[in-house]
Amino acid sequence: MLKIGEYSKLSRISVRMLRHYDEIGLLKPAEIDRFTDYRYYREDQLPTAGRITALKDMGFSLADIIRILEVYEDREQIRQLISNEKYTGNALLQKSFRSNHIEKQQRPNRGELPMYYAEGTHPAIIDEETFTAAKERLDALAASTAGWSKPTSSAFSGIVTCGQCGQKYKRVKNHQHFV
Repeated sequence: MLKIGEYSKLSRISVRMLRHYDEIGLLKPAEIDRFTDYRYYREDQLPTAGRITALKDMGFSLADIIRILEVYEDREQIRQLISNEKYTGNALLQKSFRSNHIEKQQRPNRGELPMYYAEGTHPAIIDEETFTAAKERLDALAASTAGWSKPTSSAFSGIVTCGQCGQKYKRVKNHQHFV
């Protein structure tokens, strides 16, 4: 368990803001001492603090962040939320299509067929300005990491060994042994 000051340093969120997040129900401490009212946080709450900071940097209000985190726990689900136009109440139609109806394979539409943008098809979850700001932030992050290469080693490289052949596991090598 981390005291509020320690958690503040690790999460880069001020103590005052952590108390405010507790008051509004955004980031509750794991435990509160009933005698001193001192707040304690767990280490596994740090990713949630990171998500809150990232969503706040993208321009989402605290009320929006509360709604997003209630529904979406996973990082990939949050990315999908802020990059899908359907959450603004609009829909981009014909994003994918079937080139061969016998095989029934869906293919992404990369200009082969026209796409249609339908506005106001359903109630919006987030407003258009917030969606646009978040989309621009995601595009900027993607552009800044476009030239990066994938890592060739992982935290487990050279540590985990195969029980069948004794070789060390690597990120790019599969060990397929049949029993």
